[in-house]
Amino acid sequence: MSAGRYDIVFEQGVTFDLPIRYEDSVGGVDLSSYSARMQVREAPAADLLVEFNSDLTANGFILMNGAAEDREDSANGNLRVYMSAANAAALPRFSGRYDLELYDSSGYTLRLLEGQFRIEPEITR
Repeated sequence: MSAGRYDIVFEQGVTFDLPIRYEDSVGGVDLSSYSARMQVREAPAADLLVEFNSDLTANGFILMNGAAEDREDSANGNLRVYMSAANAAALPRFSGRYDLELYDSSGYTLRLLEGQFRIEPEITR
């Protein structure tokens, strides 16, 4: 499976909340046995600039285990990439690339999304 392509314009200083639904021809794919991670770099071999993960240990989060009405029920293929406004305000302006991976306990990994990642500066502070 090829990763989906989605370019992200990230606004510095505001809450970032991106709902994602992974589905096949039948409907939402059960992701409840997966974890997720997303990293942003200026280039593939460059230093890590921004990280999101479902372990909730990074400055951004990938929410997977909430209710359907919260758009993060992984059993139905839903997850959310999220960062608070305070954490987003601390990011420098840059352009780079990201990918979002899902992985399970056996090490099986798939790339769900990839694309450009650009931070637009905050004017109102």
